[in-house]
Amino acid sequence: MASTPEKLSHYLDTIKSKAIDMDNIINQLFLFSKLDIGEFPMQTEEVDIGKWLDGYIDAVLEEYGHRGLQINLVENITSVAVDVDSVQFRNVLTNIMENSVKYGNKEQGIMRIACRSDNSNVVITLSDNGSGVPEEMLEKLFEIFFRGDKARTNTSRGSGLGLAISAKIMELLNGTIKAVNSPEGGLSVMLTLPIAGGE
Repeated sequence: MASTPEKLSHYLDTIKSKAIDMDNIINQLFLFSKLDIGEFPMQTEEVDIGKWLDGYIDAVLEEYGHRGLQINLVENITSVAVDVDSVQFRNVLTNIMENSVKYGNKEQGIMRIACRSDNSNVVITLSDNGSGVPEEMLEKLFEIFFRGDKARTNTSRGSGLGLAISAKIMELLNGTIKAVNSPEGGLSVMLTLPIAGGE
């Protein structure tokens, strides 16, 4: 029972917060299910991936800076095109950023982004300065509801759906997603997309 107006306000705020969390989880589950059964239409277009990446970083740089994540574009490419759904590919990058914000254990988080290409693919690598992930858990990161840290049971810190959704989006874009522990510490997530017009 709420014995004071302050306690009542606190309980109502908690109920509201949990309701919002559950609504977000339901929306993510709905998106995942649509992606999983192939009923989510991708609106793909050919984009200059270097320019697109510049635009994405410019749009989120200040927000993540205020949240303790410094974003550094350390390498980029020019005049290379890929076919992406811009909205959904933005979601992929944002899911990776959000995981770094939520689970990074540094006072000042750093995300280094590199975009490179070969004759057939573009590879975007996002590397943070967190604590990394145990090697045996790396391949499970993109499974639905998986959380590497069993203590992370607070739904307000994530549903365990973001990276699973990202993997489905990359699959539908004919790309791949992979996570490795970087030699200098932290987690690196590599996104591979075929160059537009390639074989």
